[in-house]
Amino acid sequence: MYSILKCPVKISVIIYIFIALIILYHKPELMFDETGKSKGFGSASDCEFFNLPVILYTSAIVITFIFEYISIHIQ
Repeated sequence: MYSILKCPVKISVIIYIFIALIILYHKPELMFDETGKSKGFGSASDCEFFNLPVILYTSAIVITFIFEYISIHIQ
């Protein structure tokens, strides 16, 4: 268990890919239109503030910080 957390970047990348695949598989209405294409970023009627790239960038940063914090405090 602890050997996995010694390299937080690897586990962060694995979890990031897993989350991205889940989002791309389910295609939530918040991020995708009726045809399955990703909505743009903005405040127009066909755009959203929480589009796919914003969610993926944010999740990458949060996941990395979480596992860096865990790896520092477990040692």
